[in-house]
Amino acid sequence: MGALVTGTGGLGSYIARHFISQGIPCSLYGTARQIDAIKQIVDVSKVMIFKGDILDANSLSNAVRESGADRIIHTAGPRATQTRKDPKYCVRVHIEGTLNVLEVARKANLDRVVFSSSGSVYLATKKGQQAKASTIKEDDVLVPMDHEDVYATAKVNCEYLGFNYAKTYGFGFMPLRIAHVYGYWPGDMGRGIVVSQIVRACIMQEGLEVDEQLAEWAHYNDLAEEHFVAAYSQKIKLGAFNAGSGKIHSLNDVLTVLKRYFKTVKIKVNSEAKTSRSTPSDMSKAKEMLGFTPKYDLDRAVRELIEIWKKNLGKI
Repeated sequence: MGALVTGTGGLGSYIARHFISQGIPCSLYGTARQIDAIKQIVDVSKVMIFKGDILDANSLSNAVRESGADRIIHTAGPRATQTRKDPKYCVRVHIEGTLNVLEVARKANLDRVVFSSSGSVYLATKKGQQAKASTIKEDDVLVPMDHEDVYATAKVNCEYLGFNYAKTYGFGFMPLRIAHVYGYWPGDMGRGIVVSQIVRACIMQEGLEVDEQLAEWAHYNDLAEEHFVAAYSQKIKLGAFNAGSGKIHSLNDVLTVLKRYFKTVKIKVNSEAKTSRSTPSDMSKAKEMLGFTPKYDLDRAVRELIEIWKKNLGKI
């Protein structure tokens, strides 16, 4: 029983913490190179950590067997920014790594695989494209062959492989199409780290200049909960789900929240958005089928970051 989480970054660590809080045995599989960061999120005395490469099928198989896991939460894979810099390697990690996970699920007769996909798989998230409605639903059009996002192509291919394997070999497959991740993580992180950096700068009364990001922000804790309910849903074992907040916010919106808690905010947000998404995810399918509703709005997320950073910086 229990779950094995591939990927030892922020998302994997939060997922492991949530599973443990629900009384479910959970193990981590990955490089674990940021062990100090992992320790700040999850009690490592309560998880088994298997060091290994997602491209090493034998190592992954051994970890599943030794952990006794009957399902895999597959978060391992390079971020979009990393994929743009080194597409050949990153595509290999995404696709071959996912194939290894699916092969282990097949051979070990696992219950299901929950896959951390991306909201970037939707065509409507691309520059110059329009959503067909006010929100993006799971049955909206995915990116076509002739678009420019290698990362999105890799994620779509992983989803296709997952559904092919699941239908052929009889296990569950649940891709979660994740929006722009944010929250506290002291290790390497994508562009969403800027919210945490802004909060820290405010506490230290430091100046900071950042590029605007217009995005649907998805908090680590919400994502951890949605991965959990997808992993143990009795209602559905095969299907894609959005994993976001259902709302679009800018970094200027973050500043608006911060000004409720700080008299002086020395943050400058450059007006041109480097990341821009105008249409949020429709979260109704996740609510109906998984019983999941996001709990973190921008205010709650910022307040939590303030508390964490004040404690870490000795400002309490």
